[in-house]
Amino acid sequence: ASSLAAGHELHAPSEADLAREGPLSREQVAEFYESGVVLVRGLLQGDLLDRVLAVRRSVGTMMPNAETYGTVKTEAWREHACFLDVALRSPLAAAAEQLTPDEVRGAGRGKPLHVLRDGFFSLSPGKRGCGWHVDDFFFWPTKRDGPGPGVNVWVALDAVEAGAG
Repeated sequence: ASSLAAGHELHAPSEADLAREGPLSREQVAEFYESGVVLVRGLLQGDLLDRVLAVRRSVGTMMPNAETYGTVKTEAWREHACFLDVALRSPLAAAAEQLTPDEVRGAGRGKPLHVLRDGFFSLSPGKRGCGWHVDDFFFWPTKRDGPGPGVNVWVALDAVEAGAG
């Protein structure tokens, strides 16, 4: 278990945190620790991106009458293996692992990280999205005051306008 109090897992990065191997630069890791978020362009590309783009329109929704999104689906990897590859065998997974230092991983130290939940969302005409927010445990399996840290990875498959959420 972490020696850091719940909610205080993000802290000034040590040299070891900044030097961890992975697809992110030292500057991107430092930005994540400073603000809790970092924008990284181009981590999903090539064949894997092409596979995700090919299946995205066929992902069914769990909430057909939602005001926020056209498609909301968890465990999409059960229907489309490309999502499992994104979660476990991609630069996105490596970046999440790079942002999770050993000192807060407790018994998981040195072991691969596990994906606790995946979600696929698509915005459709007439839907409003949900704007900037802190994820809660409706979709994510940890409470705000629960043990952490956790890293959420969001991927925009289309251009997103500033302020769109």
